Formats: sequence, structure tokens, C-alpha cells
Amino acid sequence: MSSDEMDSSVHLETLKSMGMSDEDARESLRRCQNDVANAADYFFSGRLKQDRMESPSEMSQSCSSLPSYQDSFFNPEPSLRKRLPNDCGCIIKPSVIFPILAPFLLVLHKIPQAVQAFYSEAANTLHQQSKDNLPPNGWWCGEKDCLPAKLNPQAALQLQLCRTMAFLSLSNRLYLDNTNVTSAYYKVASAFGDNLLGLSEYECLSRFFSYFSSSPSPLFSRTFLTSYVSTNHQHWGNHAVLQLDAPSYLAPPLSVEDCLQARLFQIDKSVDDWLWMENVADVCSILFTGNNTENSAPVRLNPLLQLGKFIKSNRDQVLQKMKHERVYRDALSRWETSYNKMLGRNISEKDMPTLLDDALLLLKKRNPSLADHVELLKQSVNIRLRSTLAKTEATQQKLSVLYNDVAGDCERHLQAVLLEPSLLFLRVPQNNLMQMNTETNPGEDQQPSTGVHTAPPSDWYQVSFVSNGSLLENDNICDVQRVNFDSVSLTFETHPSFHSRILVYVSLEALCSADPTVPETLRTFIDNDSRLFERELEEQESNSMMAQSKIFEQMQIPVPAENIVQEPSLIDCEPPVASSSQQPKEPTSLKD
Repeated sequence: MSSDEMDSSVHLETLKSMGMSDEDARESLRRCQNDVANAADYFFSGRLKQDRMESPSEMSQSCSSLPSYQDSFFNPEPSLRKRLPNDCGCIIKPSVIFPILAPFLLVLHKIPQAVQAFYSEAANTLHQQSKDNLPPNGWWCGEKDCLPAKLNPQAALQLQLCRTMAFLSLSNRLYLDNTNVTSAYYKVASAFGDNLLGLSEYECLSRFFSYFSSSPSPLFSRTFLTSYVSTNHQHWGNHAVLQLDAPSYLAPPLSVEDCLQARLFQIDKSVDDWLWMENVADVCSILFTGNNTENSAPVRLNPLLQLGKFIKSNRDQVLQKMKHERVYRDALSRWETSYNKMLGRNISEKDMPTLLDDALLLLKKRNPSLADHVELLKQSVNIRLRSTLAKTEATQQKLSVLYNDVAGDCERHLQAVLLEPSLLFLRVPQNNLMQMNTETNPGEDQQPSTGVHTAPPSDWYQVSFVSNGSLLENDNICDVQRVNFDSVSLTFETHPSFHSRILVYVSLEALCSADPTVPETLRTFIDNDSRLFERELEEQESNSMMAQSKIFEQMQIPVPAENIVQEPSLIDCEPPVASSSQQPKEPTSLKD
């Protein structure tokens, strides 16, 4: 069997695993030149059924059993596809394959250093691109990839991703279909000989960074890759995403930091086999499995991660502090037991002070002498309870600051919470206040700034994508609402989902770095796509005016002057370019 036949067989099985029949999968691959991502998009968007001239009812019956992200706000009128006026701007539409990539890339675009790292890593690929390579009208919706001939798969992935970053910065459109990125991603995986059938969301995100750059630069590594080593210097690898779970042996409620400690410092392993961080990335992504499963413990969000206790250079200091931590926790356990005994919670439903109050009421008139003894006993119990509470609070305070003075302390701030491919929470600085105190963004050969950065005031936004099934004529495709952090944390704990939940933590240096300059070839590409969008808007307005004119004619009502559209329309021909010394030409006829 040739390599092409093997690839076709793998692509066929991939599509069939998504619910397609053998016939639909084969025809979709044939029509899309064996491109599995485009074939999936071609089928789930309904274009295969349309090309077969089948009725909409038949199409809905074949697709109703599968969740289709292509159904999400699928290409409504151009006027409903304008860029949002708020800080969210525009978004990425999830594709059928690897839908989690879309919101993840949207989050990374809000981190200036991350965008700069992508541009720098793909500098050679971008430098080789011609300004004459302009987007066709089907690029933004994933119908055409617009890639130069003989471009290797990794360079194609770099180019499509950088186009996506530029689109989010410059485009006038509301959204970009992620099919071109996922299609390039799939081709890179095939070139590496990897089978992506049944790939988990964790593996999808982890491999994405290694596929994007085989030999990461210092800036790319510093931005995304955290290295992990054991005490005996065994290298566990560089990871852009770390998968965590809530351990069953710890009593809830658990925090993200608790889960991270349980993952690195595993209790069933010796201290020499514990994992420590080296070269902590500025962008740390943490993935939890979906909470719509049995025995899934709730996890409390940490708005700030203190990672100093997990850094290998602090190992000896941390191990010494862990001894103090065990002493403190043992004392807390003893005091809790003593407190419960003094309250009598194991004896009666009422606590001891309440019982003593009842005894005093009963004995004051019947036996005043005994009532005096009960009063002294009550005061003694209250003193011991207050003393135990004071010692407990003091010990808890010591625990909370125990690791604050660890050398080389590093902080990562929660930037985004991804719950579904179409639902995420994003922290956006107020007034887009994301600038460093330095004038330039650190490049590959520059060391990161050692200046002190303060977190700019920011707001949390909930970004949700409205599905086509519930979209009314005048509805917004993308719903953006300002929320508080308590709402974010509660939704993270309670929102039922089979999808992985992803947390993105960022250093202040990465978040407050200068906005990167969009490379000229990308700027030209996106500007031309925006011009195509302007034509769509003009065509919609022209068609609307013509439709109103026809209605007026049928009702024999005089047509308003502003509704008169001269024939032929300018929409179907290129607008002439007028120089400063020339008058605009009259529009030619459609025949010409």
C-alpha cells in the first residue's frame, strides 16, 4: 500500500469516527482533494448535501445526531458580522476538528508577548511571502486556504496562525473560521507520522506548540514552555500545557494550587522522584478534565498562583518549610479535635455553652450555689474556646505566608477560563492598559525586563457564541457580558461539561509588554480581506434598497430618491482607481 493510500485510509477512518457514513466520508474527501479538515467542514456545514441537491429535511436528519461546531453562527448577513466595538473585538469560530483550538488562540491573542513570540518564530516564513498573495473571498470562512505552492506543512501552519493573530488585531469582520489553522495542523501531524484519531484535548494543545516550532527560539520557549525535572536531575520535558486532576485523597474544597502540588509532589513517591519546575513559562496553561463525570471534585480558582515553592532552585528551602507545614497542620488537627470536644458536638446536638446556659436558667432559683459553679465552668469553657480559636487563626496565618519568602518567587495571574469551545471568560485590562514601562518589546536576544510591573485594573468578560439553531434575525452572534470574578469562579465549579476546562495564567511582564507590530505582508493580506468585507456590506445594502424599491413598485408607491439604484451595479465589477489628477470613470456595463 502506497503512502497516499495509507493517508486516505486514515482520513477516511477519522471522518467515519465523527459519525459520517462511508459514502459521505469518501465523497467529502474526494471533493476536498483528500484534505480531512476541509472535508469535515464541507460535510458538517451542509455543502455536500447542497451539492447533491437534497432537501433541507434530509440534510438535518443526517446531521442531527452529532454536535456540529459548524452550526455556530454560520455566515449570517454581513451587517451581523461586523467587529464588536468593545475590548473583545473579534473572535475565532471553532472548526469541527480540534474545536478547543479556537478559544485558546483567542486568549493567546490577548497576551502581547505571546503574539510577538508567534511572529518571531515564523519570521522566515513571513519574510518569504509575497504582498501579491491576496486573500480570496472564501479565506475568512475556511473555504480556501490561500497558501503558496510548495509550502511545507510546518510553514503553512505558521503562516495560517500568524494570519489569525493579524486578523484578530486588524480585521473589520466579527469572526474568522479556524478551519485553515486546523487543516494545516492536521497536515503537520501527518508529516510527523502521528495519528490524530481520537486525540484528546490535552494532546491537541500540547502537540500544537511542538508542531508550530521544532526548534523553539529563546523567546518562544520563555513564553510558552516550562521545563520539569526531578530531584535526581531526570528531565521530564518541556510542557506548554499541564494536565491536573483533583486528587481523591485530599478533602475538598481544593484549589488549583493544591492540585498542582499533588501533581508534582506525589505522596506515593520518594522526595527524590518529585517534580520541580525550571524556567517557568510566562504563559502557563493548566487543563482539568470535564466536570460532567462521576466523582469529579469541585476545584476552587486561584486568581494568583505563587509558583516559588515549585521551583527546583528553592528545593532545600521548600523541603525545610514543608516540615514546619506538617507541624502546623498536625497542631490544627489536634486543636480542631479539642475544640469539638469542648463544644460537646459528639455528645449532644447542642454545643456546650448552650447547654450551660440552659443549666443556669434551671438552677438560678432552685440551687443558687450550684448555679455559681456552673457559671465559673461556663467562663472557663469560653476562655479555652477563645484560646483555641486564637491559636488556630494564628497558625492558619503562618501557613498562608509560609512560602511567601521563598527565594525566586514567581507569580502568574489568571487571564482566562475556557469551559467550552463556545464559552470562555476573559480578563481584559481597563482602557486596554497593557503597556510596559519600557519602549520596546523584549526580542529574542533581549533579556526580559527586571522592572517591577503592577497589575493594571481589569474587568472579567463572559464571551459566548450563539448557535445558529437559536439565532434570531436581529440577535448578536457573539454575546459579551461583563461579570465579576465570583461569577467566574462559581461557573468554573458548577458548569457541567464533557469538554476539558482550561486555565491560562500569565506573568505581568508578558501581559504588560508592548503590542507587537503586525508584519507588513500580514497587514496587506488582512487589509485586502477587509476590503472584500466592505464590498459584502455594500452589496447587502444595495440588495436591500433594490428589494425595497420593488416593494414600492408593487404597491404603486413613489420610490424614495435614496432607494433608487442605477443599473448596472458597481458590486459586480471592480471599482476603478482614480488618481488625484483623474476624475472617477463612469461604471461600465455588466457585458463589458
